[in-house]
Amino acid sequence: MLLAGLVLRLRTTVVVLLSAAVAGLGCGLAPLKLLEILGKAFLENRTLTLFLLTLPAVSTVEHYGLKEWIGRWIQRRGWHRPAQLLLGYQVFRVACGTLGLRLNGHPNLVRPLLAPMVCAETPETQHETMKAAAAAAENYGNFYGQNLSPVGGGVLMAFATMKGMGYEMSLWRMVAFATFPCALALLFGALQFGYLSRKQDA
Repeated sequence: MLLAGLVLRLRTTVVVLLSAAVAGLGCGLAPLKLLEILGKAFLENRTLTLFLLTLPAVSTVEHYGLKEWIGRWIQRRGWHRPAQLLLGYQVFRVACGTLGLRLNGHPNLVRPLLAPMVCAETPETQHETMKAAAAAAENYGNFYGQNLSPVGGGVLMAFATMKGMGYEMSLWRMVAFATFPCALALLFGALQFGYLSRKQDA
């Protein structure tokens, strides 16, 4: 049921809860016992809902033209080479992740903004490669950047799991451990995008 729900792109929360209910009832748990287990799990992991506090900020910046502002900012910086655009965008997404901003980068920024700007500076034969590189910049920046935020969903989930297992952990210590992988991702992105840019110039 879980796999079917995800394949059909149903709301993830509903799919997970229904799957848990079906599994629990299938194992012979009484409905009240099942609700008790779900309620206890929610209370023990309620810090995971802290990311909801960032939603008003995301809505506000999108309402006041975040995408248009990014486009003007990149043009003012004079970043026209693909490597500069891609690495600059990756750094921007790391900064957004650090602040706990969830921007849905692929539909809102990569496809309508970053990919066309990168493809405009490359031959048509390289367009698909550059589109993939734009998606990679989003993935690198978003994935590793969100681990630098103490209110990031992944950090909070790891913190709640470790705490539930009896380990004494600090959110800021977990964030500190995430800085090294993030720095490596930025270095890897710089090397990858630089290679693609030199390959295009060759």
